[in-house]
Amino acid sequence: ANAGLWPTRYAQSAQGLEIAFATNVLGHHALLRGARQRGLLAPGARVVVVTGDIYVMASACSSDYVYRGALGGTLAYCRSKLGNLWLAFELARRDPSLCVSAVHPGVVASELGAKTAGMAGAIRRALMLPLDAGAQTPLWCATQPEVRSGAYYHNTLGRLELRDRDAAANARAAGALWERLDRLSDSRGS
Repeated sequence: ANAGLWPTRYAQSAQGLEIAFATNVLGHHALLRGARQRGLLAPGARVVVVTGDIYVMASACSSDYVYRGALGGTLAYCRSKLGNLWLAFELARRDPSLCVSAVHPGVVASELGAKTAGMAGAIRRALMLPLDAGAQTPLWCATQPEVRSGAYYHNTLGRLELRDRDAAANARAAGALWERLDRLSDSRGS
């Protein structure tokens, strides 16, 4: 589950939902829900949900977030990355037959964020991981036997233990988001 959209201005999906939420969170949920309903995820199947450490700038994830400008788009992206963590943790809790991991691949030069020209752009690109390096942690989580379901893996720090006060560790919010995603999927025929 690696769809990613980082809006630079407010936009909505065709269904009227904030676009980063619709793409980055509801899209993943709908894909995984459909795969589970159709029996495409056998027991032991690996599910890797790509997120990012930038989630720490958020404390909520919802479909009705409204904002203005590029900074608001950045916050929408942060909120969706928190939603990705909640999605992964809740899927692991609800379906223990799967091996579900959340992954921070690093800051990858995927051109997802805003392009920066000149010296600032060159410095920014020099600090980012090339695409193949960014794929390493997700691939490791998809293939290695020691991966723990319901865990969060970081590209340089390995498996992370979240503190109780970390927004991503909020199991109640994760469950509520899952219920909201199910309702949204039901209303849209996913």
